[in-house]
Amino acid sequence: MLERLVYVSTAAPDLTLPIVRRIVARAQIRNRQLDVTGMLLYVHPEFVQVLEARSEVLDEVVAHIAEDPRHRDIRIIERKAITARRFDRWNMGLLVTVALAQAVQALKAGELSVDGLIDAMLVDADLL
Repeated sequence: MLERLVYVSTAAPDLTLPIVRRIVARAQIRNRQLDVTGMLLYVHPEFVQVLEARSEVLDEVVAHIAEDPRHRDIRIIERKAITARRFDRWNMGLLVTVALAQAVQALKAGELSVDGLIDAMLVDADLL
């Protein structure tokens, strides 16, 4: 079954953008092998990550993410079955922007749906 998982977390204090870019580059290779798609939104110091994959693969990826000391306060916002991928163009895209800061806060407060944030992410990603 295909699922989508969305989580938020806070970057470790010493995490820099070049390190984030290296993390994403490694994730792209691994995700291609595992057939994972998604996008990492970085609004310093917060991350929102959307992952799309088969259930068993998501379990493995989430376990790996949970052990990563480069971020903390991981909170799963959503995990649900989906019929189609929203990020099928990216094994792992990276979107670094302050333009979505309010949207991230609204998501965390339950004032914005995951789909609303994904729509905003896709608009910004298409501008890249």
